[in-house]
Amino acid sequence: MSRRFRDAFIQALEDSGLSLRAVAIGSGVSEGQLKKLKQRENATTNVDDAKKVAEFFGLGLDRFLDDPGLSRPVEIVELYSRLPPQLKQEFQAYARELSEGADQTDPEAPEEQG
Repeated sequence: MSRRFRDAFIQALEDSGLSLRAVAIGSGVSEGQLKKLKQRENATTNVDDAKKVAEFFGLGLDRFLDDPGLSRPVEIVELYSRLPPQLKQEFQAYARELSEGADQTDPEAPEEQG
């Protein structure tokens, strides 16, 4: 079941313990926009900003709206945010390699027996 972006955002914010400022800096969406989104019941945002926020929390927009259990991706974002710049670069390179490897793996193929 899909949730409203505002609800998903508030849940991710609460689960992460991050400040609006940290999300604004990390996502590139203005703190004022995020503050309105959090405080106003009927607030909405544009798709581009919604994507940026979802990606900041480690998810695509579709998963961000459909996934009520955001704790694991949020934990990864928290750990990443604590890394020094050099380790962030290494982490990104490693994650890209893992992602590329996963893209090449056929999920339909049966596992090989060793």
